[in-house]
Amino acid sequence: MQYKRTNKKKFLNKIICWEPKCLKHNKNTSPVIPNSKVYTFGQNKNYNLGRNTLTEKNYYNENEFIDIKRHIKKIIIGNFFCIILTEQGNIFTFGSNERGTLGYYTNNINDPSVKPNMIKNFYNFNWELIKKNLKFVDISCGDNHILALTQDGYVFVWGDNSNGQLGFETTDNLPIFEPRILNARKYKKISCGGLISTLIDNNNKVFVCGDNTFGQIGIDNNNTINYLTYNNINNIIRIICGGYHTIFLTADFKILSCGNNQYGQLCYYTDSINNNFVPTLIKDFNGKSDVKIKNVYCGLFNTFVLTEDNMLFSCGLNSFGNLGRNTSDFTKDQIPFIQSNNDVLVSAFNSYTNIGYSSNNIRNFNLTQIDLPFNLKITKVSTGNTHTIILFENGDVISFGDNSNGQLGYITEKQITYNYSYINIKNVKQVLASSYFTVLLV
Repeated sequence: MQYKRTNKKKFLNKIICWEPKCLKHNKNTSPVIPNSKVYTFGQNKNYNLGRNTLTEKNYYNENEFIDIKRHIKKIIIGNFFCIILTEQGNIFTFGSNERGTLGYYTNNINDPSVKPNMIKNFYNFNWELIKKNLKFVDISCGDNHILALTQDGYVFVWGDNSNGQLGFETTDNLPIFEPRILNARKYKKISCGGLISTLIDNNNKVFVCGDNTFGQIGIDNNNTINYLTYNNINNIIRIICGGYHTIFLTADFKILSCGNNQYGQLCYYTDSINNNFVPTLIKDFNGKSDVKIKNVYCGLFNTFVLTEDNMLFSCGLNSFGNLGRNTSDFTKDQIPFIQSNNDVLVSAFNSYTNIGYSSNNIRNFNLTQIDLPFNLKITKVSTGNTHTIILFENGDVISFGDNSNGQLGYITEKQITYNYSYINIKNVKQVLASSYFTVLLV
């Protein structure tokens, strides 16, 4: 498969630079590190790009970025909103405030915000010891709900609670506009899916809540759970959530999956029901039994698995080329050819059927080679609804898939591209692909 480095046209010189007064440097704070910049492109439906103009298509522009004059630790993105976690442990949000996603009240409650604002108010928060030492170290979000983990292990939640995904046992399940503490238990890992939340506490116990229509919280039924529930699954060190499916990573480098499998995103074959309510071990990677999993990345209907030896596997929906295949024109029951080497391997599926597997042999893991540039070490993969971004160790970034809103970062002749192209930006530290937009941290 071919890839190319794309030359971009120069755009209007415009810098979005937010420097909130509450962040001005003084002798009691950490030194200001002004080189963390956030680049956004794609659809700007609710000011989720941090740009003042609401337009459907926005390409990457090297002269247009968000700079909050702080070193950024992590960024997460949901349904047209962005959340920034700084190294100082503060949280900034901008974009859509639907269902309370920004963590504060705007003028008309649901009004979006183009300006990143720091969350400063917490609902009924009177735990003086926690408040005095309050510093956030991790954040995660689903479609419209957010979990934030403090350095002391406490979890704060806000946003949409329509399916009990915030973990509070209530009858109305109304959204929460100001962060509130979940409970007195201490946790070390948090992860959100579309309408679910998963947590690992300090005793390595897994807790889940939210929508379970497809079995995505790993409890052997399809009942929605509107309170935090213990999931009796052991030896889990990390949980990765997709739109309607979930992957569990174990301490011995194994992965289990559950939830919706309509497009093969569980990495194994299931029957016509297309759902699996019990976390099931993914047994085989192209006949290899000694694969050590380094990381897993989930999108709406697909899954990428990165191994310790820099091999990349994927499964799920490929109708927009977001798995890296050069075609999605397969009919039902067709099985693609197999190629493999020591670079990157992809299992291909499309929108018609789980074509990556033979219906008679779930271990028939059919793989398609991706020719990535220069055998560079992969740092991260981020896959949204219909496009995928890959970050390499040297800070280079490539993208492929749907580009209908400019979310690939460069201009293409067609709406969908099956070829990889570089985004013309260097020294990238984080990449995030959402439904119709992309965020890069430099």
